[in-house]
Amino acid sequence: MTRPAGRPSHRPVFRSKSFLCQAASWTMARRVVTKVEFHCGELFPRVGFIVTNLGTSSRAVVRFYNKRGTAEQWIKEGKQAVALTRLSCHRFRANEVRLWLSLIAYNLGNLWRRLALPTPIGKWSLTSLQQKTGGRLSSTRVTTGFC
Repeated sequence: MTRPAGRPSHRPVFRSKSFLCQAASWTMARRVVTKVEFHCGELFPRVGFIVTNLGTSSRAVVRFYNKRGTAEQWIKEGKQAVALTRLSCHRFRANEVRLWLSLIAYNLGNLWRRLALPTPIGKWSLTSLQQKTGGRLSSTRVTTGFC
């Protein structure tokens, strides 16, 4: 794959191709999708490989795995910023309430980050905001006898 001709775009240009490959430890050949991204101001392209069994076009495979990675990043941020998976109560209903409170705290934090902060800081993750500003986002513990 060659660099696109003409004046470089300010937006990243990406191309994808797929091919079959068989590593020495594999029993059969597998489909490998290659993603090449050309970014403005960078000398070398960013290259990524996805080994998959999806039968759709290579562009659709890249889009699917990008969306999956974004969702996993949101889950990771929720775990770190508001302890989203800290469900240590013995009763199901108490854990459900705890999860809802964490989700509300996460959504309020995102709303505050996007609307109230300056544009450069508004793009930080909630975890970065906590670490760099010393703030803490937490849901209050409700003691109603659930646990």
